[in-house]
Amino acid sequence: MILLKSLLFEQPTKNKLNVLFVGDSQTASGTSYANKLIKSGAISGKVVASVGASMSKIYGLFKSAYKPGVYDIVSVLGGNNDAGNNNFDTDSFTKIITTAIKNKSKVILITCPTMQYINTSMYPNNYSAAPSISKWQSGLAGNGVTVIDSLSILNDKRYFAKDGLHLNEFAQNALTQLWLNKAAAIKPGSVDNTALDINDKFDIKFGAISQQVKAIQKRLIELNYSVGPEMDDSVFGPHTQNGVETFQKVNGLKVTGQLDKQSLDLLMTPNAKECPPELRQKDLSQSIDTSLTSSQTGTIKTIVDFFVSKGLTKEQGIGIAANLQAESGLRTGAIGDSGTSIGLAQWHNERMNNLINWTKQNNLDPNSVKGQLEFLWYELTTSESGALRSIKSASTTSDAAYAFTVNFERPANKHVKGLERGQLATSLESQIS
Repeated sequence: MILLKSLLFEQPTKNKLNVLFVGDSQTASGTSYANKLIKSGAISGKVVASVGASMSKIYGLFKSAYKPGVYDIVSVLGGNNDAGNNNFDTDSFTKIITTAIKNKSKVILITCPTMQYINTSMYPNNYSAAPSISKWQSGLAGNGVTVIDSLSILNDKRYFAKDGLHLNEFAQNALTQLWLNKAAAIKPGSVDNTALDINDKFDIKFGAISQQVKAIQKRLIELNYSVGPEMDDSVFGPHTQNGVETFQKVNGLKVTGQLDKQSLDLLMTPNAKECPPELRQKDLSQSIDTSLTSSQTGTIKTIVDFFVSKGLTKEQGIGIAANLQAESGLRTGAIGDSGTSIGLAQWHNERMNNLINWTKQNNLDPNSVKGQLEFLWYELTTSESGALRSIKSASTTSDAAYAFTVNFERPANKHVKGLERGQLATSLESQIS
């Protein structure tokens, strides 16, 4: 079977990249993406990282280790600061990045993969700065700077250790492959994408990101297996794992959720069985039609007053309202994503069903503005508590809107969307007296 092999295992090219990796414990670990890349022989380079390093410390490491004319790429992974505050010198950090680019080095910034799943009993305050620092990093994209938004890829608890902070093996593998894909785009010819045979011991599993995964997703879709709304995005995430498990079950294989050679060989042949209708993802628009039969339209003031009554500031309420305006036009019956999302916040798939069930259990109308806002607040105080912490740390409408977008809505290109909604929030301030 010929497929694109994971870039981690490719033979090094003649024009091997020389890379300086800078960061905290996520980079310092012996199993980090940086050390995997160097040990594999795919690139050459140096790791300069410190456990528990703040952004201020990472800046110092960058400044002391960088040598003009030596490194093709400088890769920085980090996004927190001392005691959770964001008072580090962004201007100086930006200046050294600019200096590196002037010396013909490219820069890859990887946003901090924390906050969304963090165990707050273990880390109650130290990572509250992550969203605002990620926002600053994203604003540097372009002109020699590539930004990898880690949370848009590592968006499942299965990528993290029990503390919800440190990346596990799956995540580091995914980050390794994603980094190589970016490096190949930055320095064409520096990474070998040659198609190779997969040996019997090579398993394609959760955490992989490659063109090989994309080919697998396309084949699963052809056979009517669901790989989630992301479709063929090259990421072996939770939805793709679910699709693989269903494929293995239908085809009489051992259900592991990863593709060993036996599963892969069968998947890519005409003998592979299609997903039977009863196991296919249901058309959730049917449950929308029967469970949500009417619609109400809220106002910016109604939304803001609701969240102020819950203890948020007016600015934070406006930030949330701006997102709901962008998502649904403040209509509780708004339907999106081909009939799989509904309501003020465009709850998707099982979250949509949770909205319906929770409101009914609490004697609220799922069609009403009040019912949907109460459910939104319920999510913010339970499963989405990380988003609430980020929102509470925002002091301006634009920062609150950005925090809600990135940590609650989590759309594709969420940092770009967050900036756009921050601007919308600022424009809405005049509507609230």
